[in-house]
Amino acid sequence: MSNPGKDVDKLMNDTQAFLGKLGLEQSPARLEQLLTEVENLLKLAPPEPSIQTLTRDVRPEAEWAGSASAVINQWNSVRAISFQFAQQDFVEQSLSRQVNGYRKIMMLLHEAQRDLRLKTVGPMNIAIEKGRVFDYFEELKDIIKQATADLLFVDAYLDDEFISRYLPHVKKGAMVRLLTSPGRDVRYLSKLLPAVDLFVAQHGQPVSVRTTRELHDRYLLIDRDRCFSSGASFKDGAKNAGTTIMQMVDICDTVSQLYEGLWTAATVQR
Repeated sequence: MSNPGKDVDKLMNDTQAFLGKLGLEQSPARLEQLLTEVENLLKLAPPEPSIQTLTRDVRPEAEWAGSASAVINQWNSVRAISFQFAQQDFVEQSLSRQVNGYRKIMMLLHEAQRDLRLKTVGPMNIAIEKGRVFDYFEELKDIIKQATADLLFVDAYLDDEFISRYLPHVKKGAMVRLLTSPGRDVRYLSKLLPAVDLFVAQHGQPVSVRTTRELHDRYLLIDRDRCFSSGASFKDGAKNAGTTIMQMVDICDTVSQLYEGLWTAATVQR
């Protein structure tokens, strides 16, 4: 029986090899330019369609989707076919089709970003000097904005400051999961839970909190397919010492399985 995913991958590889033989394979400089354009599109991405946005002026979003279509077509003409179908859904009257199209567009943009990064600068690895707290915030905020469906924060020291600093940047409708510790310092959890309640009451964002004593590192898992590690707690990155934010590519599946397992077994707090 044919595997559609493998068939598409084979077609993409064959197309790239064919273009290479014709001398049409893109130069490193052009790939870096495309990466910049993709990352700008991700930063400028509109919120996911919802009941509240049905009466919006769709022209800016149509222009954004058109720009994205042009970039995806330059990146990979095979994947551009999928993008065209997603773009058609995105501008439909039906809310369910708009949401479906939006999520497919974001998925393809992230796919292009990962592919272009691997071909140019490599996975995202950032070193941040002590005291450059705002730089840490900006980098993590940009990662958070990438998520379209699900974020899992893993950190034993999440508190109310973390909620006010980062959760407002989560896209509307994306599920937020906070996996933290119940016993490192009870003050953190006692501040975290009321802050989550207030945030959910005001923004309507779905947020779940669970606790486990088996946490040692800090991770952010995006849409169950991208993994980032932080050298410091999210709430005070770079405050007391230099730190790093690193994208984990080779072991992302292993890390994701480990913390999804911990999440399932953890104690539900909210």
